[in-house]
Amino acid sequence: MHNDAYRTFISRLESALREDLPGREAQFRMANRNKVKRMQDINTPPDAGKASILILFYPYEINTRIVFMKRSEYDGVHSGQISFPGGRKEQSDRDDVHTALRESHEEIGVPEENVKVLGKLTKLYIPPSNFLVTPVVGYTGTRPDFVPDPDEVAEIIEVDLNTLLAEKVMKNTRIQVGAGFQITAPAFCPDEYVIWGATAMILNELLVLIRDHKLFPTS
Repeated sequence: MHNDAYRTFISRLESALREDLPGREAQFRMANRNKVKRMQDINTPPDAGKASILILFYPYEINTRIVFMKRSEYDGVHSGQISFPGGRKEQSDRDDVHTALRESHEEIGVPEENVKVLGKLTKLYIPPSNFLVTPVVGYTGTRPDFVPDPDEVAEIIEVDLNTLLAEKVMKNTRIQVGAGFQITAPAFCPDEYVIWGATAMILNELLVLIRDHKLFPTS
């Protein structure tokens, strides 16, 4: 029975992604209050790099899940953060979709040929890293056998979609963003995890789309 419900959800999501998207308004709801106005005023500079991420749906037992990853600690702006799999576009990539699939294969071990692409969400410019990110939405028919790259991925995080759609998962949270520096920002907090920043902004557009089109039953 769940397989039928999963297939129906995926089909309806694919259709919804072809219509008008919630866009920047939905993204900015999850931005730090002090950054919203600045981000609204910033045009993507011509020297911005290009990157893609993959929002991957898959069934597990009776649930529909999305995979995230916790990045390894490194000397960079996204060190240790929870994100979608993805990364910068390489010259050999055919397009934005290929970038998302290639990077996801490298980071979490999901073969490109196993992912069926449903569409894309609104591009998001990220000033701290100077990247314009394309969110690609895809799915697999079964739960993938995840193989994290130990150099880039500290942890694979699997979250049920109904958990992310619950109102209580969204909170204003104190977040450590540097040595001795904290901000208060809206975040998704499933279990002990904190999903904030660009990942939360992209995720919120997806969740608004799902709610607006009543694609997924919530309890």
